[in-house]
Formats: sequence, structure tokens, C-alpha cells
Amino acid sequence: MRVFKKRALSAAVSCVFAPSRSTTMWAVPAQSRQSPFKRKSGVSKNVSVAALLICGPTAMAQTAPESSQNPSVGSEESTLERVVVTGTTSSSRNLLTSSADVTAISAADLAIKAPRSTDEVLELIPGMFVEGTAGAVSNNFSVRGLQGGGQSFIMFEEDGLPIIYGGGNPDEYFSYDITIDHVEAVRGGSSGILTTNGAAATVNFISRQPNFNQQEGAIRLGATTYNDRRTDFYYSAPIVSDLAFNIGGYFDTTRGTRDSGFTYQTYHVKGAIKKRFESGGYFMLTGKVGD
Repeated sequence: MRVFKKRALSAAVSCVFAPSRSTTMWAVPAQSRQSPFKRKSGVSKNVSVAALLICGPTAMAQTAPESSQNPSVGSEESTLERVVVTGTTSSSRNLLTSSADVTAISAADLAIKAPRSTDEVLELIPGMFVEGTAGAVSNNFSVRGLQGGGQSFIMFEEDGLPIIYGGGNPDEYFSYDITIDHVEAVRGGSSGILTTNGAAATVNFISRQPNFNQQEGAIRLGATTYNDRRTDFYYSAPIVSDLAFNIGGYFDTTRGTRDSGFTYQTYHVKGAIKKRFESGGYFMLTGKVGD
């Protein structure tokens, strides 16, 4: 069997300055370059590198602290108070006050669903039709009200950076694993303004942050009757008081629901190292490799 082999390399730097309540963000993602397809046996290989520089308070999505006067606040209220950075120009706007149609998928939702692939995560988004008959990649996603087929008008982001600008399907360059903490999806509205090819929806996969307090880890094993074997892992630990790292990913092998005589084997591993400053800012370098 002939399999096309692709290579990709991307880098980005983002800087946030917050001298007052207002926040200004500059994001300079480098263009992904994709070499022509080469007819070689093997599987697709992706490599990506990203650098994140924060000068000032953190601009990533985070949960607002609960009031000490009302400790019995339910999970629904805390969800509405979650700071949303996807599909909005404000870094402090939450679900309750945001005018965008945002669906927040929490870590608890992902744990209950236990998705084995990216398309199973998208099944949690209301109004999105998922046809996962192609296998791990190249599936059909469509949003209610727009033409379906392929992945038209839908953009994937990882930590706020577009997976790809064009020339392929987003799920060919990104795969869900347990290094993802939560997901934010914006349907319509500002989605088509703030990202490329996102007129229907933008799905932002937000990674776990390195743990500065203690070591933590997780491992997940999965298997099916059609010989799909997958192992996910995650580990994070502090190096010193203001420096921490994490690493995680998955290894997968499957022949598919139908025996075609070919076994698909792949892996994705990514890691990050994060430096905190006394002023409240941080510098974080992330890298990813996959085959």
C-alpha cells in the first residue's frame, strides 16, 4: 500500500502587555509550509514548535475564583464564570456576558465522554454533525445551517493558534489526547472574523498547564475488538519554584474496522516548559512531534 508522506513545521510568538485593565495582544504565527507529496511507504509526519511570551497577567482561559462567602456555588454557575478567550476580543469576558455562541467543554465533560479521537470530542458540540466513518482522520464535519462535506468552514486551534491555514484538513495535523485540558467552540458570528476558514465554527483545544506545586501524571489504555491498541500518557512536575514542565501524548496502532492488510501506526508527543515571573507574567516554550 502506498501512503503519502507529509512534513510540516510551524512556529509562533505571542506577547501580551497589560499595564492596566485593558489588554493588547500581538500574535505572529509563521506560515506553515508543506512539501509536495512524496510516494513513500510510511505514515504522515508532523512537527510543530511554538513559543508563548506573556508580559503581564495570564491571558489563557482560566476559571474565575469562587467567592468565599458562598462556597456552595454549583458547577453550572462556575462554568458561566469561566473566562473565555476564544471568539472574543476581550481577555476577561465570561460565558454569561459573551455575545458569542460559545460551547465550553470542561475537563469533567471530557473525562465522562472519554473520547478516543478528535471526532468524538466534536460530538459534544451542539449543532455540529460528525461523520467519523473515515477513521482517525479526514472525517466529515458540518455545522447546522451551512453546507456539509469535508471540513469546510471549520477551523481547529490549539491554545489559540490555528492548526493549519489551508491545503489540508485540520484533523490530519491535530489529534486529541489527554494532554488537552478543555475545549471551547464558537459557532458562527465572530468565528469567521477572528480566524481563517472559520465561518461555521472555531474549535479551540486548550492544553494542560505545567504544575508548579507537585508532580502529577495520568495514563490511559484502550483496546477494541478490531485490534485497535492505544496508550495515552501525561506527566508534569516542577523543576524549581518558578520553573515547571509537562510532557504527554499517545501511541496508537490499528488495522481499522475492516482488514485491509495494512496496520496504521502513529504517535504524537508534545511537551512544554514554563517560567513564571514575580510580576505575574510567564514565558512558555512548547514543542510537538508526530509520526
